[in-house]
Amino acid sequence: PTMAAFEEALRGAADEARHAERAGREARRFGAAWIALGSPAPRVRDLETFATENAREGCVRETFAALLATVQARRASDTGLRALFTEVARDETRHGALAWQVHRWALARLDPSARARVRSAQLEALAELDALAAGGPAHPDVCDLAGAPDAPLLAACVAHFGVLVRDRDRVAS
Repeated sequence: PTMAAFEEALRGAADEARHAERAGREARRFGAAWIALGSPAPRVRDLETFATENAREGCVRETFAALLATVQARRASDTGLRALFTEVARDETRHGALAWQVHRWALARLDPSARARVRSAQLEALAELDALAAGGPAHPDVCDLAGAPDAPLLAACVAHFGVLVRDRDRVAS
């Protein structure tokens, strides 16, 4: 990736720290305990491992988080949470876009069998979202205050997102 992509990755890390800090404040406002977790130590990985992590975490989880935060930003009845999710949606959308840029870059450098393994890992991450949707709705208070989607909306988001990822990845491969 380019230097701009590297700088965007650093910006993304700062975004995540800011999201955690804001989410912690919101959790405490509602009386919940919040435990701040440290960042994992950087480690060197081979390209296939890196591409697999990016496909799962960036292309699927970060990109879906952008969709979910967008839904919550529009549905949350609590103004503080609505503001938080608006910020998170904006940032996660950038993070997801970067992940897809990195995905295309990495796939172009992997052999066909490695690309297939990366694709398989990405599809496994999509299947985990299906399991999330099958887990049932959030508590009604969470659906209202935090804008969490009810079961039908979550299932629709997961289904449509899966189609988009499969189509986009087919083009990227």
